[in-house]
Amino acid sequence: MGANEGLKAQQNHIDPIPAIYALKQQSIAILDDELAVVLASDGALYMSVPTICIALGINIRAQLRRIQRTVKLAPGLRHLVLQTRGGPQRSTCLTWREIPVWLAGIRLDLTLKQVRQKPVYSLSYEEY
Repeated sequence: MGANEGLKAQQNHIDPIPAIYALKQQSIAILDDELAVVLASDGALYMSVPTICIALGINIRAQLRRIQRTVKLAPGLRHLVLQTRGGPQRSTCLTWREIPVWLAGIRLDLTLKQVRQKPVYSLSYEEY
């Protein structure tokens, strides 16, 4: 099954999160982790929610559920196929512009101590 057929099959499956294509992917180093920033076929930039959750040490499923039930965030969720060390992997991603809104709602009581000790890098929308 080709990439287009797989994407069509995913879209025909009852899934509230739309699937789109990744056109370009670039990794950035944040908190000693490599996070992918993806330019998608809709022209928006996305980041993988599970990858960010792993970097922050927070529960992936709980965060995905929270994003899906948040009116402001849910429309920004998409499934994208990202290139990983293990090959192409489907990932749930959130638009670049919604990432700060999502992160602002996370309680990082324990994780925050670790985050403060690591350098934080910024990548503006225009730099990509």
